[in-house]
Amino acid sequence: MSSLAPLELPEILICIAAFLQRSDCTRCCRVDKTWYFTFLPHIWSTIELDCYRFSAINPQSKIPTAAALAILANFTPHRHLVKVLKAHSNQIIPEYLAMHYPNLETLLLSSSHGVDMNFISLHRSSLSQLKIVETDLRLCISRQGQRGTMDMFWETLLGFPRLKSLSLRKCVVPKSGIEGFLRLCSTRLEQLYLEQVEFDGSPALTKYCSADQSYFTPSKLKTLSLIKVKCLSTAEQLAWILHFPGLKSLEWVTVIHQTDNQNVQSFAKHASAGRWQDLESLRIDIAGEKTASDGDLATILGSMRKLASLRLVNIGFGPRSVVELERLASSSSSLRHMSTVEVLDLKCCLAITGTTIQALLESCTQLRELACGTVLARDFWSGKPWVCKQTMRNLTICFDFTPQPPAATVLDDTVTDANVSGCCDLVVAENTNAPVDLDNSYDYNALQRLIFLRLSVLRQLSTLDISYSSEDGRLYHALDLRLTQGMGCLSHLKKLIRVNHLNTEQRMGVEEVKWISDHWKTLLIMQGIPSRDHGVTARLRAVLSKRRDRCNEV
Repeated sequence: MSSLAPLELPEILICIAAFLQRSDCTRCCRVDKTWYFTFLPHIWSTIELDCYRFSAINPQSKIPTAAALAILANFTPHRHLVKVLKAHSNQIIPEYLAMHYPNLETLLLSSSHGVDMNFISLHRSSLSQLKIVETDLRLCISRQGQRGTMDMFWETLLGFPRLKSLSLRKCVVPKSGIEGFLRLCSTRLEQLYLEQVEFDGSPALTKYCSADQSYFTPSKLKTLSLIKVKCLSTAEQLAWILHFPGLKSLEWVTVIHQTDNQNVQSFAKHASAGRWQDLESLRIDIAGEKTASDGDLATILGSMRKLASLRLVNIGFGPRSVVELERLASSSSSLRHMSTVEVLDLKCCLAITGTTIQALLESCTQLRELACGTVLARDFWSGKPWVCKQTMRNLTICFDFTPQPPAATVLDDTVTDANVSGCCDLVVAENTNAPVDLDNSYDYNALQRLIFLRLSVLRQLSTLDISYSSEDGRLYHALDLRLTQGMGCLSHLKKLIRVNHLNTEQRMGVEEVKWISDHWKTLLIMQGIPSRDHGVTARLRAVLSKRRDRCNEV
């Protein structure tokens, strides 16, 4: 019995095709018949109709060119392979938006001419995700030439058995058909994304936002994004959110300026009453002068035991919030490690402290992404080792080492030059929590090396951002990326792809460039000025540019 080689098995080829670019799949199709039928679906699965290849309208005759018609002739026999279709331009040949794509699952439409209901209706049985971008939905009424077209549009979508996701971005939704839109949201959809949407006739929508809950029951909606929705106040948006207690993901970003934090307090009150117990991802950005307090956030966190992703803007984050995060994993007070939180975006929480960040890093075992603003480096001198070393992928943190210390003093045996020289396998020792007076003087170099030691345990890190967010043009004293300061500790970060150090004072030399070339072999992007020496900067940029070119060739 003859055995097949791995590359002769279609199952293996399908797995390989998922990691290849369209040009690579095209070349693979030329190998033999088996490879042809295996890689062909990956070439045609996602099609983006742009105005360059799929329009080519002759400006004089206003008809498609011969090249465009040739592309259309080749396109038609493969339309049954298209699963994702993106149509962005008003100049696309009409034939593309008149044909039926039998297996179409995701449709993205963007046109100033409105929405063609006939084209959407052709995919009633297969469409599961609909995205409409930069379109005035009022125009579909005039295009159809009859009254009540908007009502018919939403009623038509209600008849799509597989439609689960609707996304509207920079669209105008007319007041006619608002009831059908809300019925679609509450009875058919599982995901709803509204970004910069303007509701024409907001009083009609406001009436349904404040209606009794029975109008929205039962609701299948699990993901809701309200990002800068126009013509609805923050209170009206909150009233609408209340109608969906089964949410697992919520993004709430307002554009209307608020002078108080009553809406966040109201949200916290409903959360404490058990309104959104299944919420796993939460993003809140309420525009206003007065930020919500640490207590409000603690109340929210205390009621959401499944929360894994948290992104906050203009909301206090302090000791009470940390305590509630510690309780997320278990009701047992003896279990301090937070085993559910995976994403924390706190970079716009201006009151955040280094002590709070240190507490999170030594407690969140599953943390894979952490973003915060500027924190004092001295706050990380004490504390336990970071426990997210196997999960952390993206870290955004700016260690502030200013003002510069007057004189160096030896603080602890934990951080020494001997440790730095062989620190690849080191973990910050437990005795780093020894009390030290850092108010007046501390060892600046020792603190730099200790920060590098702490970062060295994050072996899965792919993005490290130590940039200052200031835009005043100054360069600030942050983590010093030099071997003499301890950067050699990071030699085991083998998966680094991006390092950002914008607005920071760096003084790399030729030795650092060679070290980066030898140890960070996956690094492709380094944003910031690495050195005052233009020759060093040019050399580092040449190394990274050569790597990016090789990646593009592959």
